Amino acid sequence: MDPSEALASCERALRELLTVSLRDKFGDNWLQEVFTPEDLARLREKQEVETKRRTKRGAAAVSASLITYAEFTQLTRLVDRHWDSLNRALGVKKEITVLLDRIEALRNAVAHSRELLPFEQELMSAIAGEIRNRVTIHIAARTPPVNTFPASKSCATASATAPRQPSRCKIRCSVCRPA
Repeated sequence: MDPSEALASCERALRELLTVSLRDKFGDNWLQEVFTPEDLARLREKQEVETKRRTKRGAAAVSASLITYAEFTQLTRLVDRHWDSLNRALGVKKEITVLLDRIEALRNAVAHSRELLPFEQELMSAIAGEIRNRVTIHIAARTPPVNTFPASKSCATASATAPRQPSRCKIRCSVCRPA
């Protein structure tokens, strides 16, 4: 993964984790709880600028979520301040802090299209992958498992040998319901 993709991937993972975890902690108005009014105003301003610029060029929509417009340093500050809500997902704080510090140290070079050394490119990719993986595992564990088998579309009142019995069918299955 190239460095700009790695940076974007890491930022998206952090935004997703912060959104899920801090919404759980503070409710739907979690942004007002974790950002100052000044920071919220700056995020709204960035959103408005992005909306004007992109819709003028034909983009159908831009992100409505203000966290999308938060900078990497703001995200890492939120991670540090709200560690108690994130530690189950991210693991050992010292370990994650070191990884985020390494990405932050390389971030400006990436954001301003300066070349990274090959090992720095690989390091960014590996760190982004590690963080993204931890976030994905955490969020996947929160949601109920998806049933991989199809649901039955017929009930016990119908069978290949018995006629349809719509009056006894409680689920209006595909066999019993009138055609």
